[in-house]
Amino acid sequence: MNRQVWRRDDAQQWVSLDQGAKPVDGHKEVVGFEAVDGFSESDIYAVGWNGEIWQFDGKAWSQKESPTPLVLTRVLCAGDGAVYASGRKGLLLRGCGNAWEIIDHQSMIDDIWDLAWYREELYLSTMHGLFALDGDKLLPVDFGDDTPDSCHRLSVADGVLWSIGGKDIMAFDGAQWKRID
Repeated sequence: MNRQVWRRDDAQQWVSLDQGAKPVDGHKEVVGFEAVDGFSESDIYAVGWNGEIWQFDGKAWSQKESPTPLVLTRVLCAGDGAVYASGRKGLLLRGCGNAWEIIDHQSMIDDIWDLAWYREELYLSTMHGLFALDGDKLLPVDFGDDTPDSCHRLSVADGVLWSIGGKDIMAFDGAQWKRID
């Protein structure tokens, strides 16, 4: 924890990238990053405990003013140029640099555990649901007749959006969802 960030350069070579983010010695408050994502090596975001939002410019980290004290569990630098962060109690933020706002989707209060950018849309997952952001509203994803019981994590690879839950793995090719058994 302690806002540590590492980059792996080689099989046995790890480089610390937490310059300016790691607390000074003697700091007693527990702090930490939960997620890191970036547009490039000189534009990286990290989010975590106490709603903290940090940005790395390639040389040092700077803390940004956050509109929430809630834990942020995921950050995504999206294809629309915005940065999205999600967390406890349905919290969803949109911003970049020093400007951050809460998206008042009024849809749910479940913790949002993951974010994915797929085919020009933002997808969000909770433990038991998957949603797409439409403007400032969250729309439940229609799985057809095979709705999963669990969602939790998202991944995009080879043109497919994956939803991976404790009991279910679902794949979306842009046209239809398919259960992976």
